[in-house]
Amino acid sequence: MPKCRIGCPASIAFLFLLSSSPVATAQVGGVVGGTQIVPRDRVPPPRTGTGSVKGRVVDGVSGGPVARARVTLMGSTRAMVVTDAGGAFAFANLPPGPINISVDKSTYLNTSYPTRGRTFRSSMRPVMLTDGQALEGVTIPVFHGGSISGRVVDANGDPVDYAQVGVLRIPAPGRIGNPQMRSGTSTDDRGEFRIGRLEPGTYIVQASARRGPNFAEDITPAGTAPTAPLPLPLPTYYPGALSLDQAQPIAIERGQAAADIEVILAEGTPGVIIGTVTMNSGTLSSDLNTFINIRRVQADGSRGFDGYSTGTSVRPDGTFRIVLAPGEYQLEARVTPRVMNGPPRPEDEQFGSVKVSVTSGSEDAVAITVGRGATASGRIVFEGASPPPPSPGKARIPLFSDSGECRSGEATIGPDWTFKVEGLIGTCSQPPNGFFGRWMLKAVIVNGENAADTPVTFQPDQHLRNVQVIVTDKKSEMVFHVTDESGQPTRDYVVVAYPVQKARWQSSARIFVGPTIDPAMAAMMGRGAPASTTPGLAPPNVPPRREAMPGLRPGEYYVVAVDDLEQEDSRDLVVLDRLRSSAVRVAVPEGATADVPLRRISFASAIAPR
Repeated sequence: MPKCRIGCPASIAFLFLLSSSPVATAQVGGVVGGTQIVPRDRVPPPRTGTGSVKGRVVDGVSGGPVARARVTLMGSTRAMVVTDAGGAFAFANLPPGPINISVDKSTYLNTSYPTRGRTFRSSMRPVMLTDGQALEGVTIPVFHGGSISGRVVDANGDPVDYAQVGVLRIPAPGRIGNPQMRSGTSTDDRGEFRIGRLEPGTYIVQASARRGPNFAEDITPAGTAPTAPLPLPLPTYYPGALSLDQAQPIAIERGQAAADIEVILAEGTPGVIIGTVTMNSGTLSSDLNTFINIRRVQADGSRGFDGYSTGTSVRPDGTFRIVLAPGEYQLEARVTPRVMNGPPRPEDEQFGSVKVSVTSGSEDAVAITVGRGATASGRIVFEGASPPPPSPGKARIPLFSDSGECRSGEATIGPDWTFKVEGLIGTCSQPPNGFFGRWMLKAVIVNGENAADTPVTFQPDQHLRNVQVIVTDKKSEMVFHVTDESGQPTRDYVVVAYPVQKARWQSSARIFVGPTIDPAMAAMMGRGAPASTTPGLAPPNVPPRREAMPGLRPGEYYVVAVDDLEQEDSRDLVVLDRLRSSAVRVAVPEGATADVPLRRISFASAIAPR
């Protein structure tokens, strides 16, 4: 058997733990079975004080009042009011402490006060309300979202109905990173579309014809010579570009509408795939449904906007012929029994897949062999001082996958935490940063190797035996001691920590934002003061608050402290790769604390080309 690269059993462990928590039923006083039941402590009432906030919600463009908007105050207490006809709102009896206010009104973008920026620190700076303070005259402008509207036409200028249209937000000038999908829709019967609720930024529009990855099912009867395939529309960027680099960006200001955007779908000469589906055991018959799912694969391996699926049926003899526009595709054959009520069970499904590359005018033959989903069996091993929780008996496994192509059947779990799960299909890995209660994943041992961090593509009829999923109640963490550029302790920083294994960067990157509460305010609220404070400002007799990142998997991490960064940057592979050269490498032992001294650096300089 070749070396196993299984990461999926890790997610099995997480589900078992999530499903195994016993459900506690509470009763307020009384006697059950002759035993006196002591009432649980009641939830303490919300904190009150003598502070107050008054203000108005107004339209950000006209300045007029916005009535019937929901205004929510969050802080040491939580309250919600609705604005009156003049847009006014008020909160009273507020305790001292940090507060944030959010406004929600139909057709407007959700708005916060103070205004939240796109970076971590600018989005986490509250208003500090002191004891007895009356904060008045607060004006919160709300704005309608921007929009992009237009139509999609084919190479002849005819409207394309039900085309898929998406908008990708691109990084601001001078910033690195990949475009991020923001929203999408379909064209109507006139080929028109509108995408709204867009925040200010620069966007790229992409359109793709109705049949997913631009696919045409061949309906030529078996034994008849097929006709030459006609040109097919290709996924196209506005105004008519085939590559992202050639797309024309659209800048959207706050509340601005960009109209009359016309996307002209480019055409290409398609290729032909002639295929056959066979079964590992048994033969195709009229009692089975056989279907080919077709998914376009982006050049970078991601699904991308045009990566949604379409498909075609298979002839009774197991053959199929499809016409595809040039590109990379994943063909997935699925064979299921015909059932009268409901969908078939995952464990009854058979599957197989193959990746194909289609070029203009090509004709290629493929064979797909299907089998039942993979099976994994083994034992959950609990390490630590806590007793293992009771087994849930059965559990459905929510496997994790960046592409969404990952499924499984139901797991059977014995009282001794032996398990068996069938119907594993696709490429799977563990959920990011998953843990429950006392227990965290430590390792997944397959054939003597730890495979917890490696995704796996399950093969038909594969059986993984003697899998050990090891979990522990020993917590691992980092504690940060950050100084600024001059070597003085500082609270104004953002720590980025991510595993040294590049495959885990997007799913396991962690962020810690330096404390935003003033030390004196923290003392007034009865909280510990932040550990990194300016000398002389820390209030007496207030223990420092640990600046810690708990709940980490043992292992090695890249860790860097920057002045600030945008939230989207924290999982951008290009950004993380640039940060690596400025990061320190930290080993986090199992069940221990790693003290990490850091010198804050400028994010802009850290990601600048070397």
